[in-house]
Amino acid sequence: MRFFVDTANIEDIKSAFDLGIISGVTTNPVIIQREGTYDIKGQIAKIRAVCDGEIFTQVLGGTSGEMIEQARFIWSWDKNITVKIPLNIEGIKAVSRLSKEGIRTCTTIVYTAAQAMAAALAGASYAALFVNRSNAEGRDGFEFVETVTELYRKNDIKTQVLAASVNTPMDVVRVALAGVHVVTAPYRTWEDMIKNRSTDDTLESFLADWKGRTI
Repeated sequence: MRFFVDTANIEDIKSAFDLGIISGVTTNPVIIQREGTYDIKGQIAKIRAVCDGEIFTQVLGGTSGEMIEQARFIWSWDKNITVKIPLNIEGIKAVSRLSKEGIRTCTTIVYTAAQAMAAALAGASYAALFVNRSNAEGRDGFEFVETVTELYRKNDIKTQVLAASVNTPMDVVRVALAGVHVVTAPYRTWEDMIKNRSTDDTLESFLADWKGRTI
């Protein structure tokens, strides 16, 4: 299992990789726009300068032809990029073509197990399952993740399950128990996963006993 940080903020990416537990970065045009730029290629270059892992970024086209053309262009920037493609009719056509060309893809905005099956059959490298957004729509996002991971396991599917729309440390634990391959979350989630008030209090007590002394 791998952890990715979901952001385009350079300082957050630096901080996340300093933890030593992060393997990659996921972004999309909306996340990049939050950093005050519409220059996707330029922002990806800045991310690459501080990240040696896999980077996910997303196409903007509405038709399969546009998505394919944009994906080829994005792939030309850096071979450790994975191109995110929305899982709709046009997107699945694009993924099918791109997978035959050896371009790594992640079907995104996935809300159902049936969509996840289509992603796998089209040759997607990853399927990004939206966990808490599913919960917000009144469906059990965690059960959804469990279903897809089991479905892939039983059918020996190589597409990796990526849990997205994950917000809390407990969310991370639950999707990890389901057997996902990748979890992506904002930097604050990874920070919160490590921080614990009881740990801090216990450490403070230990150190108080040894105040003024060294090893």
